[in-house]
Amino acid sequence: MDLRLPPGVPIVWRSPTELQLGGTTARAVIKSPSVSAERFIESLRSPGTLEQFHERGARLGLSSAEVRALLDSVSTLLDAPPSQQRKRSARTARSGSGRPPVVLVRGTVAGDDIAEHIAALGCAVRRAGEDYQPPLPAEIGLVVDCADYVLPPRRYTPLMAADVPHLAVIAEDDGATVGPFVLPGRTPCVRCDDLNRLDADRSWAAIATQLAVTSRAPLSRLTKELVRSLVSNSVSSWLTDGTASAYCASDTWTIDALTCEIRRTRRSFHDECGCRALPGSEKRAARRPAARRTARASDAGASVRA
Repeated sequence: MDLRLPPGVPIVWRSPTELQLGGTTARAVIKSPSVSAERFIESLRSPGTLEQFHERGARLGLSSAEVRALLDSVSTLLDAPPSQQRKRSARTARSGSGRPPVVLVRGTVAGDDIAEHIAALGCAVRRAGEDYQPPLPAEIGLVVDCADYVLPPRRYTPLMAADVPHLAVIAEDDGATVGPFVLPGRTPCVRCDDLNRLDADRSWAAIATQLAVTSRAPLSRLTKELVRSLVSNSVSSWLTDGTASAYCASDTWTIDALTCEIRRTRRSFHDECGCRALPGSEKRAARRPAARRTARASDAGASVRA
């Protein structure tokens, strides 16, 4: 299979002796690279197999050991070109994983329609407005739920009841958040986030009610690209690995619109949310009396920020 460095990853010098792959975040650092090593790293932007990479290195005067060391240093960055990702995802989708590989994209992210970027992965995609209720669960394998500021319970509650995986994508005042990727009964849900936030800020229910009817101005071009990339990676991983995907976990990915840095946040179940009692849960939560604030949070709206 062909591999390459993603085109959006810059190659810069941290110092006169350190080569960095990555912009605001150092994703790989190579110390004291030779001119040949630098040229070899640059050549990885062009797709090739591991055998072809070794041939490139040999032409530049690098030994097999030097090529292996350089490839090891950037191994986490090497990925298949989009065309091969689409073929791989399509093959996985056709093989079947118990759920039809139909992805419903509901709503937009600050007016940005991300459906076409998901369709490029080779799966069947349907578009719908934010209030559309899909025929569940037979026809839809995954719902990508897009919203501005908050995701109302009326949108995710039916998905939880029907045991449909769903990915929240939220445009916020300071950027955007991708996640949670919810597996009902197995990972913390959007309502868990709602209740955790209400614990931290008693005013959240009133704030969420107002934000639920507020539209956000369009995101910057770079922030849009980062959102699309994170969503595409999440959906591609789900198509390939199903519920074993690394993205189907208790994490959210928050993009800072000013710095374009991406922050990963680990989320947790909330004791007053009953999502762990759903079928498929490894551990059913004990029933607890519903507090008055829980009802207020459900009626108000939901946030995906942890």
